[in-house]
Amino acid sequence: PLYFKIAEPTYPATWQAAARLQIMRIEGWDFSTSYFNGVEKLPRTAYLKKGSAASAALPLTITVLPSFHRTQMIGVNGAGPVDFKKETFGTRFEIAYNIPDNSRVSEVPAEHQADLTRNNFIQAVIGVDHTLQKKVYGTVLYLNMMYIHAQNTTDRNYNPGALTLEGLPNFTP
Repeated sequence: PLYFKIAEPTYPATWQAAARLQIMRIEGWDFSTSYFNGVEKLPRTAYLKKGSAASAALPLTITVLPSFHRTQMIGVNGAGPVDFKKETFGTRFEIAYNIPDNSRVSEVPAEHQADLTRNNFIQAVIGVDHTLQKKVYGTVLYLNMMYIHAQNTTDRNYNPGALTLEGLPNFTP
């Protein structure tokens, strides 16, 4: 038999703070910068495995250990029009640097620290939209394109999916 247990989640100090400074209308463009310091929305998880999947007689129990951690985010965004050949395109960008707090990771046993460690990372979005001046088959056509990018900026020992169950039955349907 295979059993799953979910342990009570652990939390850091739960205060949160955020700020945003907005600069409006610099030649049709709006800009803002923002900052957040608070608790992550999704828990990080480590897993305990007790028993063996190799023996049907022994129960296998997987315990999920959720824990919430603090994080910081610093961001910049902007939006404004760009004119091209008598057409106006809406453009926008957002970029955020995320700094997850790994200070509580050292409180757990060493074999689970890699599961709970997170890298600093950058997230960016660039977008363009446009409404065609002429109707297409009697309807207004709106185009919207976005490019989304995420990039780690540190290389910590983050090891997603570290729990591997060996010895489970293998079959082909």
